[in-house]
Amino acid sequence: LQPNSHLAAHRDTMRRPVVFIVYGVTIALLTAAEELHFRSEQELLQGLEDAAVEEQVMSKSLHWMRLCTSQSWWRAARLVVLKAKSSAKPGIFELLDTEVRLRTNDVKLEADQLMAFVEETSKEHGRQGLDEVPCALQWAQNSSTIFLGVKYASRWSAPGAIEVADVSVNITDTTFSLAAFGHHSSIRKR
Repeated sequence: LQPNSHLAAHRDTMRRPVVFIVYGVTIALLTAAEELHFRSEQELLQGLEDAAVEEQVMSKSLHWMRLCTSQSWWRAARLVVLKAKSSAKPGIFELLDTEVRLRTNDVKLEADQLMAFVEETSKEHGRQGLDEVPCALQWAQNSSTIFLGVKYASRWSAPGAIEVADVSVNITDTTFSLAAFGHHSSIRKR
C-alpha cells in the first residue's frame, strides 16, 4: 500500500457524477470542484426549474452567461438575467449587465464581419453575366474646365440606378473611363 492511498481512493469517488432525472432529462451534477453540463438550451432551462441546480448556476452566473451567448441560447440567457435581478446577492445583476453588453457587442461585431464577407463574396459572384449599360452623359466645357453630368441610365430621361457601388474612374491624357455597378427595380447592371 502506498501512503495516503485511502485519500486518493476517496478523492476519486468524490469526482463521480451524481445523476438526477428532471422532467425526463438527465442532468449530471458533479462535485463542487467541477461544473454542471448541459447539452442544449432546453436542458439548461429545465435544470433552472430545480432550486439546487439554479443555485449552482447562479453561483457562476458569469460563466453561464458566457456559455449562453456563445451558444446563442438567448432564452436561457434571459432567464439567467431574470434570476439575477431577483437574486438577493448584491451586485450580481450589475455584473451580468456588463457581461451581457460586452458579449452582445462581440456577437454583433462577428455578425457584421460575416455580413461584410457575404456581401463582398456576392459582389464578386454577382458581377458575372451582368448587362452592360452605357451611361447617359451631358458634356460642357469652357477654356479651362470640362463638366460631365453622368446618369446611371441608358437615356437621360429614363429612371436611373437607385444605388451605385464600386465606382471606378480612370483618367489619362486622352481618355476618361467610368465604371460602376448599380441597380434599379432589383436588377443589377454594369
